[in-house]
Amino acid sequence: MGHDYRPDYSKLGKIKENFPHVPMIAVTATAIDRVRKDTCDIIKLSSHHKLFRSSAKRDNLKYQIRPKSDKKEEVVGDIAAFIKEKHKGAAGIVYTLSKKNADTVAKELCERGIRAAPYHSDRTPLQKQQVQSSWMRNSTQVVVATIAFGLGINKPDVRFVIHHTVSKSIENYYQESGRAGRDGKDSDCVLYYSPKDVGTLASMASETQNGLQQLWPMIRYCQEDGDDALCKATILRNLNEVSVEDFEKTKKAFYDGDHMKERVDISDAARAIVKFVAGKTNP
Repeated sequence: MGHDYRPDYSKLGKIKENFPHVPMIAVTATAIDRVRKDTCDIIKLSSHHKLFRSSAKRDNLKYQIRPKSDKKEEVVGDIAAFIKEKHKGAAGIVYTLSKKNADTVAKELCERGIRAAPYHSDRTPLQKQQVQSSWMRNSTQVVVATIAFGLGINKPDVRFVIHHTVSKSIENYYQESGRAGRDGKDSDCVLYYSPKDVGTLASMASETQNGLQQLWPMIRYCQEDGDDALCKATILRNLNEVSVEDFEKTKKAFYDGDHMKERVDISDAARAIVKFVAGKTNP
């Protein structure tokens, strides 16, 4: 799905043209309204097709956002401590932005006593098969991977999915984090966020069509600093499952609580920056 994912899929409409009377079903775990419509147009489903949709809300998944230290070793240390404290011996996935990060994080997790292995496109087919097989039988506890890992994986007892770096979109994040807890048991979805990562992500996103447009909702999600309820509400709002009114109620309830004291009003500073950029004031 999406404009930059397997361009050959845009030609699937030929199937319906050549076999107009053969029934067709299109199935996906997650898709926003726009993508669903585009998909139906691309594969040339008739205007009379039926849509069956279930909620993306999964109560067994517990979402949280953690501040990401500027010191790389501290980030891995925190990930290792979290795994040992909450999920000792349980299977999980750590997603990284690059192949180099996957190798480094896997190595450092191993040094901290966690059975981890990297998975990315530079590994040979045999290596990837070995990592996946070892993980499926729980010999390897953690797969540290780029987004190359996950599609088609059917392992129900994944107890945690950790993002070492922010995903490129809310939809991507939901799909990746949703690989946890498919057996219905409680599982954790943890995202490490640092504003310093935004520049790198924005640079990468600008090279793809609508990349920045998809990235900014993800960054806003990270900056909400929300608890599980607010995280889920933000995701569901972006998937058009929660109305603006209900989302604002959840947000207000969160910030009217103890978290309000953590907020700082920067309105004056923001106005000064806007005026400066507009050339209305001197530096």
